[in-house]
Amino acid sequence: MYTAFTLATTAQRVRIGSRISDAEKNAGLRILDIVLTKEPELLWDIEESAQPSAADDLSEISPELVKQMIAFDREHKRLEDYKFRFMKETLEKPLPWDDRTMKFLRLNYEKLKQYGFRVEK
Repeated sequence: MYTAFTLATTAQRVRIGSRISDAEKNAGLRILDIVLTKEPELLWDIEESAQPSAADDLSEISPELVKQMIAFDREHKRLEDYKFRFMKETLEKPLPWDDRTMKFLRLNYEKLKQYGFRVEK
């Protein structure tokens, strides 16, 4: 039970980017040692799934993608207010979709992707 609690706590702290104490680091290392001795295949599966796929690279940001990003951020509240407003205004107002706009939209996409955003086809 303690191991499951430690895993859940550490995973949550990594997700939100908060500080991990030394005791939690040590407990995590002990868990990794157990996994390495008993089931190392689990780590191979994680390594394979963590590699970026070619389909995940985005060639272009479309208005539909921006709508999905806005919906995701409304639910999860990960972007700063001005970044959220910028995305909203790119859809509502006739802002030019130039290199600068695309750069900021791509940065917002990368940040949301870190928090679990995935493109819905």
